[in-house]
Amino acid sequence: MEPINLFQEPRRFTELPKTVKMAIFTLFAGWLVHFTFIFGLFQDQLTENMILQHAGLAIISCFVLLKLKNWARILCLTGTAMVLLNYLFYLIAFATGSQGPLAVGLVLVNLSLFGASAYFLLTGDSADFFKQQSVKPPQSAAR
Repeated sequence: MEPINLFQEPRRFTELPKTVKMAIFTLFAGWLVHFTFIFGLFQDQLTENMILQHAGLAIISCFVLLKLKNWARILCLTGTAMVLLNYLFYLIAFATGSQGPLAVGLVLVNLSLFGASAYFLLTGDSADFFKQQSVKPPQSAAR
């Protein structure tokens, strides 16, 4: 399989395996819900620096996944694991605190989206695809 570069050929998205498409979709959806959740609940307490940190993490996470390289998959899984731990903390804090059911619901939705993204990135089809994309073409002997 020839390498796919979505930045140069976005139409080739349809050629990706279903698990890779689902990983990309759930990651983007997770970040959208994340910003809805964060800004909805903490808008009075957020500083500009905190907003930029969250936006930077989202952009880097999505950008590297679209590189379709195995190192990007591993980096994205690492970031997703940190986000999942953060949302587990939110779930425990909100379930025992005075936050309403909407906050707990948003936490559960985000846990589901980021968890699904991690699951799809860990499946065999996705792992094989990302490893194939990372293989370097053989160097030509004539220079």
